[in-house]
Amino acid sequence: AVIRSVGSLVGSVREANVVKSCEVSAKNLIESICLVENIGGLVGTVSGDVNEFADCSVSSSLRIDSESKLYEVGAFVGDDNSKDSSYTNCATSGTMAVKGNFCYFIGGFVGCVEDSSLFESCHASVDISLEECVNIYCYAYDVGGFVGSMDGHNDYFNCYSTGAVSAHTAMYLSDAGGFAGDSSCCGHNT
Repeated sequence: AVIRSVGSLVGSVREANVVKSCEVSAKNLIESICLVENIGGLVGTVSGDVNEFADCSVSSSLRIDSESKLYEVGAFVGDDNSKDSSYTNCATSGTMAVKGNFCYFIGGFVGCVEDSSLFESCHASVDISLEECVNIYCYAYDVGGFVGSMDGHNDYFNCYSTGAVSAHTAMYLSDAGGFAGDSSCCGHNT
């Protein structure tokens, strides 16, 4: 079994949706022995073209325990693979505790942004903790206070993160940062 595209408001948003003036306060626990991916405090997956999020906030306590792989987890959106979507004046706060043998793309606002989105006047105040896993070796890649991984041509204006990122001492952690874990791939992130 796979747990995919889970959000406190909606699992998946596709093609020209407008989400405005919403507020989510949630406490979520996900436990799985299988793959967990695209988990968001508001939306699990954003895809398609021209989705708009404005004046939304998420206050959450998210805990994910996976005995397998964990991909694309964010306090607002897990995975944004859309074109020309925008996030304006949106915020996240709370805590995120993740535990998995392989954790990829974890962010205080968005786990992974893959194409061309605009983030303006958004902030994340989420404390992220990567906890001890069940295996001898645990790995975490691309973990950031705002965005785990930003690929593609995305713009970030007046955005910031104030949350802490911490990892268990037995965890192998690569590409972690206060704002972004990784900004590789396709070049243009401003």
